[in-house]
Amino acid sequence: MKRFALTLSTVVSVLLCPLAIAQASRAPAMGQAQPQAEREMETQMMRQQAQRPTSTFDQLDTKHLGYVTTTDAKKDPWLSKNFKHCDANGDGQVTRAEFTTCAGNE
Repeated sequence: MKRFALTLSTVVSVLLCPLAIAQASRAPAMGQAQPQAEREMETQMMRQQAQRPTSTFDQLDTKHLGYVTTTDAKKDPWLSKNFKHCDANGDGQVTRAEFTTCAGNE
């Protein structure tokens, strides 16, 4: 009986081993495949980050004048793109208040 059980387990192992190897080779390696929901969430986060300034007002207002000019805005791709929109009164300068309002509403 022991001999039969040993032989049966050997046969099963021999038969199932190639199936296990084939299954493992089809499975994606750890860290390579992301679930769809995770990829979508990452994409959404990247879009939100792209819709916000990458610099703070103080980093852009290096002369401490209380406003940012188009020249200063070139340091930040988002503000450079949205400068006219952020310059609420159209004076060619974005004040801290305009920057804060604009960055919060985009």
